[in-house]
Amino acid sequence: MSDITANQAPEATLEQSLNKTDMGHWLYEHRKSFLAAVAVVLVGTIGYVGWKQQQKNEMNRLSEQVAKFETTTLADLKAKKIPAADFATKFKALDNKLQTTPSMVPVAVDSAATLRAMDESKLAQDILKPMVSDNGLKASSAAYMFVALNYAALAETNGETDEAIRVLETYVSSGHKVFLTKAHLDLGRLYLLKKDNDRAKKNLDFIVNDHPNDELAKLARLYLQRLP
Repeated sequence: MSDITANQAPEATLEQSLNKTDMGHWLYEHRKSFLAAVAVVLVGTIGYVGWKQQQKNEMNRLSEQVAKFETTTLADLKAKKIPAADFATKFKALDNKLQTTPSMVPVAVDSAATLRAMDESKLAQDILKPMVSDNGLKASSAAYMFVALNYAALAETNGETDEAIRVLETYVSSGHKVFLTKAHLDLGRLYLLKKDNDRAKKNLDFIVNDHPNDELAKLARLYLQRLP
């Protein structure tokens, strides 16, 4: 057998085998494009797996830093080893990504509650503020749910009615179902304080009409009676 025959035989045999089926014929005719597509998918898969692993490593890194902050700085605050102002300074010195990571939520809420118990409601609000900012937690996330209502209560305590309304409006418009009537009741109260009777009525009516058996419906009706 000549060299030419020997070199052509494998390809000829492959063509004959693939041509036995329509799919096989198509694969043979488009073998270069098919192999290129397979290569692209393979590279993409490897890249995606690498990206997911990188994300996992980053989450683990942030979680470790959160745990360290909780067991050192927050523990010192609770033990009254550091003043509230120093604690707030150390929290604000943390990387923004760390301040707003979902794993920080329980620690931040606990920190705010501890500061509030110390009559440091403004510092408590400042601790939670990064999480409800534009670059903070995703408004539709479960983590936002735990922060938003706490933050709104602190903002109201500190006389920042518009800020409390902003966060509550974001909360109710993001599709949350848990504590929804509570959020609408708070909005109703706050709009009453601002003499915005139309918006107050809208939020209170939502509770009375859509959740008449809710335990907060009675309060909503009482507030509605105050409207002219």
